Amino acid sequence: MDSKDDISKALNQASKSSERSLRSRLDEYYKQIEEAISSGVTHQTIIEILNEKGIEIGINSFRSALKALRKKHNDQVVKAVSISPAVKPLEPKQATKSESTLKDSIQEIKNTEDEIDLDDLAKIGRQRMKNKLKEKKK
Repeated sequence: MDSKDDISKALNQASKSSERSLRSRLDEYYKQIEEAISSGVTHQTIIEILNEKGIEIGINSFRSALKALRKKHNDQVVKAVSISPAVKPLEPKQATKSESTLKDSIQEIKNTEDEIDLDDLAKIGRQRMKNKLKEKKK
């Protein structure tokens, strides 16, 4: 019969194996993938890099896995926030035109009965960042 240590070693080796699921292998690089996307790197470029490094994946599989990972990581953030102590609210400030539009968009998403699409929410966030950069350049 195998000892506990033998089983632990075998499980550790399996967790580092390239035979793990594609999603679990992508999860290791989730933070870097999201940073690359937010800085403007296309999905296709990311896929090419992953393929070069031995993680064979197509565009549809990548997007599907990314969607699942975003949901997983969002759930983890929600759990962490729900168990963290209450945070003192910020002082209200005067909303600019772009912030007002953003708040309207978010409110519209909140009022919908459909499931919230995180990709749409991310697009709103990226648009907000672009607007902020434009305002700073002026």
